[in-house]
Amino acid sequence: MSELFFKEIKRLENDKTSGAMEIAEKVLLILKEEIKKNFTFWDNYSINEKIEQLLPIININKNMIILRNLVLEFLSLLENGVELEKIPSMQLEKLNNSKKILAQNISKRIFEEKTIITFSRASTLLESLRVGKKLYEHPLEVIIFESSPKKEGKTLAEELLKIGHRVRYSFDAAMKIMFEKYKPTLAIIGADSIFPQGEVVNKTGSYILAKLAKEYDIPFIVGATMKKVMLKEINVLGKITSSESSELWNKDYVPNLEVVDVHFEKIPRALLNGFISEKGFSKKPIGEKYSLSENVIKKVYS
Repeated sequence: MSELFFKEIKRLENDKTSGAMEIAEKVLLILKEEIKKNFTFWDNYSINEKIEQLLPIININKNMIILRNLVLEFLSLLENGVELEKIPSMQLEKLNNSKKILAQNISKRIFEEKTIITFSRASTLLESLRVGKKLYEHPLEVIIFESSPKKEGKTLAEELLKIGHRVRYSFDAAMKIMFEKYKPTLAIIGADSIFPQGEVVNKTGSYILAKLAKEYDIPFIVGATMKKVMLKEINVLGKITSSESSELWNKDYVPNLEVVDVHFEKIPRALLNGFISEKGFSKKPIGEKYSLSENVIKKVYS
């Protein structure tokens, strides 16, 4: 891999605002340029060597299953005889088509409501609200929370205001109050990862949203591409760690202070009413399949 490739991948590691679909699109553009410039080297790699070369993509964010599945899709196309230099473009085209279909499917559902509630910033939901505003020619009322500490919710609120939606914005701890006062009729989030049996990993705070949706008896659904569904169950959360400094405590180190900054959590399947993907609504998650050996899949998911 070239120095430029690693530089661009490193930049994506530091991107804490873009959603998984946005990161995936950027990855494919970087990969397209890398293969174009270093085609001879790439063409001579074995399948195992190609996996090794693609591992930095997975390491951008190991929570993002879409990155592992992009690698598997790349290898599957290659194994099926697609010319190497054409693969990233084919993947980009498929990803963009998925994005359009997904946005239409989600917007069709959420525009049945007057007020929806969400947490963090799902680029898929943003695109769905953009598409829906044009299709149905009216705005929605969207309840959004800050999403501490990175404030992705504030970013989403600003984006939706520009589109023309009505936004009610508050801090994370006010979630129950916002349910009581504004009575949303649908809760929806994106996902960083979806387990085969339906548990969802998303930004910390999503679990409380799901619990409150259950308490107030409104549907809680996940809108996400099929590429976010795991082929093999793995631990994407890792261990809860603490640090001397973080975005929660952006001051000098203080003795006896332990900062615990937990960015992601798991939402149980029992709290979900269903999923919206490129295939439409389903009670269980629907993932993609790739014509690869179990050993290759295992290596990418290790």
